[in-house]
Formats: sequence, C-alpha cells, structure tokens
Amino acid sequence: MRIVAIAEKHTVEALSALGVEPYPVDSASGALDALQELSVNKNNVILISAGIAQELFQQISSIEARFKDSVIVVVPDMSHGIDIDIDKMIAAVVGVKV
Repeated sequence: MRIVAIAEKHTVEALSALGVEPYPVDSASGALDALQELSVNKNNVILISAGIAQELFQQISSIEARFKDSVIVVVPDMSHGIDIDIDKMIAAVVGVKV
C-alpha cells in the first residue's frame, strides 16, 4: 500500500516529512494527471488538498468509483479548510444516499 499526497508544494513537503510520497502540483489539471496515474495501481491512500479537491470534486468521485481499491482523502491545506459536502461525497463513494 502506498500513501501519497497530491497538493501544493508546502502541504506536500509537510506530509512527506511523515513518510507520505509527494506529488506536488500547482494546478487542478496537474492534480488530475496525478490522480489518473495513481488510479491504475491498487491499494493507494491518496491525500489531496482541499483547494485542489474543490476544483476537481466530480473527477475525484468518478476516479474513486472506478478504482475501489484506492481511497482518496481530502485534507486541509494552508489556505482552505474542508468546505465539501461530506454527505454528497460519502454517497458518491459508497453509492448510497446518506
């Protein structure tokens, strides 16, 4: 199992100090490319910053739905809290409305 972080440079550096594999990105399209690359492997735990996740919510849900062996977790970053509708995210991942 790999634990990776897709986020801006400062967030990735902080998480890599904890042993998380860094995937620094500076745009939503860079994050989507990293997600597509990681989604072909099984058993990933993918940490993605809240700022990037807000821009890519629909794509993240569809990637996670297709690759059930990986988990995508949204983490706060330096400039964003988590303002994502958790019920909607759970429903998209689990397939059941909460």
